[in-house]
Amino acid sequence: MAKGLQQDADKYMNETYPLVRDRALKLAPTTVGPLLEEKFSEEELKQVVAMMESPVYLKFRASAARCSACW
Repeated sequence: MAKGLQQDADKYMNETYPLVRDRALKLAPTTVGPLLEEKFSEEELKQVVAMMESPVYLKFRASAARCSACW
């Protein structure tokens, strides 16, 4: 029974995740952008982008993704 539930959950995720992701990406520029502009200065946003593009942050994200099952 557990295997059937897992299969149903996997099917649901495989079918709905792309739809939710695409919708979120479509809405992000009109929702996230204004929120960020309201809360951060242009200089702060540049610093955030620099941090997110830094090699150490990318390495951290890759490590965290591999460890997500550990949490």
